[in-house]
Amino acid sequence: MLNIRLASSMVSGVAGELLAAEAQTHHLRSTCSTSVSTLSSLESELESLLSKTHAIDGVTNQISSLALDTRILSLNATIEAAHAGEAGAGFAVVANAVRDLSRETAKATSTIFDHLQAVLSAVDRVQKVHEQLREQMLELDRESGVLAVRVKEQGEIVSTAVRFVDEAIDAATTPCAQAQNAPPASDTYALAPADDDYALAPADDDYGLAPVGDDYGLAPVDDDYGLAPVDEDDPYALASDEADEPPDSESMDDPYALEAV
Repeated sequence: MLNIRLASSMVSGVAGELLAAEAQTHHLRSTCSTSVSTLSSLESELESLLSKTHAIDGVTNQISSLALDTRILSLNATIEAAHAGEAGAGFAVVANAVRDLSRETAKATSTIFDHLQAVLSAVDRVQKVHEQLREQMLELDRESGVLAVRVKEQGEIVSTAVRFVDEAIDAATTPCAQAQNAPPASDTYALAPADDDYALAPADDDYGLAPVGDDYGLAPVDDDYGLAPVDEDDPYALASDEADEPPDSESMDDPYALEAV
């Protein structure tokens, strides 16, 4: 019984651990689902950032194109100012300033373009890492789902085993408890002393062997003739001390009478 209770305790402990593992698995699945949702939001933000970066790159290209056109225009103005001579001297100064400005603009747009390319490269790398992480989280979510199902099945099996063991313990302990609480049985056919030292019978029972001296007992025989009818009217009676004569001729005619010894 102790071994059964120990086994039941161990199985109950395993069932508790499986329930805890099932709860942790569900928590893991919930965390994975939240992470996948967060990664999806991050993917959306990365796509928005990439789109805006491409838009800025387009504007930068436009600025670079305008700077180039302005530089060409400043060169043409410088040429025309040279043709005008002294009258175009002032115009030549403005043309040179515009040319310098266009040159600085081209440098700035080139720097912006370089930074935009770096941003685009970083966004592309983040997207690749994000995609890998998303696939890993989805795989982890699938595996945790399978694990949760298996843990639940094992938990149900162990719970069933615990129930069966408890039922077996109850079935084994109930009769023992009933036997311990039951009153002592009174056996009317027990071996008890009667009036005679050799009587085997329940006390005060009419079915035992009665002491000698009863009407059905065996009387002592002290005569030389052994068993003989005590009374002629009763040929089956047993002789007593008073029978000191041999049986008469009438009794000898009885085929069931016993001859003298």
